[in-house]
Amino acid sequence: MEDSKKTFLFLITAGGLISYLAKMLIPPLLIILQTEFSLSNFEAGLLMTGYMVGYAIAQIPSGLLGEKLGRKNIIFAGMIGSYTATLFIAFSTTYLHVLILRIIFGFLAGNYFTPASSMLAQNFTEKERGFAQGFLMLGVPAGTALAPLVAMPLAAHYGWRLSFLVTALAGYVVSVLFWVFIQDREEKTHMRDQFIWSNRIFFLGVATVFSACAVWGFLTFFPKFLTFNGLNDQEVTLLYFLLSAIGVVSVPFVGRVSDRYGRFTVLVLIFSVLSLACLGFMFVPPEISLLVLLIIPTGIVIYGNVPPLMAFAADLSHSKARGFWIGYINTMAFIGAAVGSAVGGKILDLYSFSTLFGFFIGMICIALFLYGSKIRRSGPSQGP
Repeated sequence: MEDSKKTFLFLITAGGLISYLAKMLIPPLLIILQTEFSLSNFEAGLLMTGYMVGYAIAQIPSGLLGEKLGRKNIIFAGMIGSYTATLFIAFSTTYLHVLILRIIFGFLAGNYFTPASSMLAQNFTEKERGFAQGFLMLGVPAGTALAPLVAMPLAAHYGWRLSFLVTALAGYVVSVLFWVFIQDREEKTHMRDQFIWSNRIFFLGVATVFSACAVWGFLTFFPKFLTFNGLNDQEVTLLYFLLSAIGVVSVPFVGRVSDRYGRFTVLVLIFSVLSLACLGFMFVPPEISLLVLLIIPTGIVIYGNVPPLMAFAADLSHSKARGFWIGYINTMAFIGAAVGSAVGGKILDLYSFSTLFGFFIGMICIALFLYGSKIRRSGPSQGP
């Protein structure tokens, strides 16, 4: 791989890592925030939903504007803005302040992955794209893995606000490095060229609403599920870290597998395994050894779905429409994620974790139905 490609992958992944660290500080701090602000599970879930709503709104505009104004410019502005919102959370004194800032943070952070994925598709061939997308998405599980390691020790000794302050400062450093070292290759694109239709990507996005609902609902409430089942803070931190660490290892591997065996096949397998894992969490006794056995496949698939999904969208879209369609897929993912966190919290307020996992399984089954009935059978998309 060329040195310029290596530099690009390293910095674009580092940016994603810090962004996801800032995003995922909420789940390990959920119980502390609920205690301080007297929140229900539904209100606590809104702290993730608010982020995801803001993020979803930004996706398509960021893709279109990135193609028009320069992807590097859009990414950098989003990075600086999102880390400033993270910094302000450290000084918030009410739940409403935190919620509003999380929405703003989500909107600004939403200017990252769509133009970044478009830049990646421009720099790597279709045969390289799954692995490269997997490397980019290393930031997702790595940031999630770091979140409890950063948040819980700092919260225990200095209060929950310091983790947001430290993350924001790290984000500023990565933003400057990104601006200095990353070059964007400009392409002349008319706005009308960005709306080339694809039935398969449209239904891929619809299916993604349901799969993301399960994935992000699970990630939001999994630490609380462990605490509810009697695990102490150290055990919760260890298992949540393990879930994400497995994702770090598996993400580029799954991307590479999808390069070889096909995006559709890998995605169907991933969501089938995730539904079985949710079934396992419903019925398996909450013993550490048994939980670890379930967490291993869960970590692989819950993070591993992203590289083949984004590479699938890039493969199916016309090169001039890539920014729009990648933005569309991200939008649908975070609509689903917003629903998963909010509805998941309401289910926990009214029912139980078994009901919650049953809800996740239902969402995955709908996604798999759409994969089988619409995405596989639709006519060929207009390729790049």
